[in-house]
Amino acid sequence: MGTLAQVKKNALIADMVDTRAKILQAAAEVPPALRAESFLGSWSLLDLLAHLAGWDVANRQAADAVRAGQLPAFYEYAERGWHAFNAKLVAEYRLDDFEALAERVRGTQQHLVELLNTIPPEDLDRDYGVRFRKYKVTVSRLLRAELQDEKQHLRQIKQIASLTRE
Repeated sequence: MGTLAQVKKNALIADMVDTRAKILQAAAEVPPALRAESFLGSWSLLDLLAHLAGWDVANRQAADAVRAGQLPAFYEYAERGWHAFNAKLVAEYRLDDFEALAERVRGTQQHLVELLNTIPPEDLDRDYGVRFRKYKVTVSRLLRAELQDEKQHLRQIKQIASLTRE
């Protein structure tokens, strides 16, 4: 058994991997003809998956920035509710081929997990003095925000998948 920090790190990574697998499983249940149709505001399933891939890459960069005592670059988009940043991610990471996009989404998360596995567990919650307004930015908080977002998207995808089965 490891330290409590290692146990927490392992649990967080396992939850991230499990949630992503469930997202991809639910996404595969959406009929191919509907995957490019808007279902979440202006977003299609393909857009949502691209968004996830982009946040994996952004959080890899953010983990390095925080550990260097710097505010992650994507915080410049926080004032606009992340809409512009999310649109940028969708434009950059979207593929029209579902299987290729699903593979991209698996790969970006794998790269994030590989990076996380190199970070000492105590560094995830370490205070590097990085603040956004008065909010303390840590690697763990960034990852937990991504995980919370993904769990919400999983519910949304499951809902659209169930509607298409009816």
